[in-house]
Parts: sequence; structure tokens; C-alpha cells
Amino acid sequence: MDEALTDWAEDPQGIARAIGTEFHYLFHKAAQLAVQSIEREAETRGAAPRDYATTLLAAATRRLDGEIFLASFWMGDGAIAAYGPRGRVRLMGSPDGGEFAGQTRFLDRASISDQGFAKRIGIGRFADLDAVLLMTDGVSDPRFETDNGLSDPARWDALWDDLVPLLESPDPEQRIADWLGFFSPGHHDDRTIALLW
Repeated sequence: MDEALTDWAEDPQGIARAIGTEFHYLFHKAAQLAVQSIEREAETRGAAPRDYATTLLAAATRRLDGEIFLASFWMGDGAIAAYGPRGRVRLMGSPDGGEFAGQTRFLDRASISDQGFAKRIGIGRFADLDAVLLMTDGVSDPRFETDNGLSDPARWDALWDDLVPLLESPDPEQRIADWLGFFSPGHHDDRTIALLW
């Protein structure tokens, strides 16, 4: 991987394709293992696997020569973004929505057999990032509201403005955990956020 990333400048599209193929295998294997664990847990508890419905956001990052390489996998709702500099956001996929609010695609045996699995993988190398952010829909829905809102750099700037003072505090983990308790009428979903800054 390091060798491929070192050669990135020579053939960015070719290297991204080759790395994407490797991450397709890795993310697919991880998804298979997760589904098997869900099915085992459901069987142990006498429940149906759908009772453990979950989405999956995953990212692998590597800092190299002042840049950040990012490989991501996005199944379901929520968001994965490469943010920065101010006014710029690169979404690493798109959320799965349904006909009605709260509907999404879940990680299950059918989803890992889906022909569109590879489209859920994002690959990029960025020189100018402020952060890589992954968040469940409990954070993204109240902050961005719609898929169009998710693409709006101004909304990402506003989110980043809220997060920076917390990240610069002596105890950023606790401050972020406290921040996740924000009140937003009509939005009561679980909230998880992961950041690389």
C-alpha cells in the first residue's frame, strides 16, 4: 500500500483503481464477518437477524508526505466526508434513503451480495484537509436535513465551527461526547461521530 501511495502522482486514476480493488476485498471481508456475527448473535438470542439492523460507515486513513489517503465504505444513512479547506467538502459516497423518512439500507447478507457493493467504496488522497468525519444519521440528519444539505459546504463550515473549539479544548473526547447530546426537535436517533483532524 505504501508503495502504491508513493507512486500516486505518476498515475492517480490507475493507482486509485488498484487500491480500490484491494479495499473492495477488505471492506467486503469485514462486512461478511460483521453479518456473520449479527447472525450468530441473533441465533443465540432466538431473534431474527433483522432485529439487529445496522448501517456501516468505515474508513482507513494514512498520512503520507503531508497528505491524507482515505478509503471509505458507506452503507446506509449518515455521512462520510473529507472536509476542508473552508468552503470545500468531498462526500465519500451517498446516503441510502427510502421512500419514507427513516428508511435506509442495512448491512445484511443481501447487501454484501449486491452488485453495487463496489459503488459504496470511496478512495481519495487529499493535501488540504482539515478533517475526515464519519457520523451516524443522528448527527447528519439534524445538521444537514436533506441530501442537498449534505452537499452544502456552508453547512459543513458551520459544523466545523461548532467542533473546532471542542477539539482544541484540553479534553476533546469528553467535550465531543457532551456535544452529541444537543437538542434538535424531531431528531432523537443515536449519535456517533468519528473525526481525524
